[in-house]
Amino acid sequence: MTPAEIQTVLRESAGMTRTGYLTAPVRRVAEAGADVEAVERWVIDNGGQRRMIPAPESKGLRPGRFMAPARGAPTEVFEVPHAAFQGG
Repeated sequence: MTPAEIQTVLRESAGMTRTGYLTAPVRRVAEAGADVEAVERWVIDNGGQRRMIPAPESKGLRPGRFMAPARGAPTEVFEVPHAAFQGG
């Protein structure tokens, strides 16, 4: 994959943002048909990382509920600084 293709797949797969970073779930990148290993190499070479983020904590009980919903599974993501996309 070319760097331009990798940047496109990361932008299209991005699910959330954090100040200064684009965060794309690895699952979405794979579903887009991208070579996950090539994407990971590009991400790391450009100052990013592949990491697990915990599922959001429950906000507590809702009216009419006896139990809070179960916490979801953690998500594996690519986290890339926005600066890696400059000029691309």
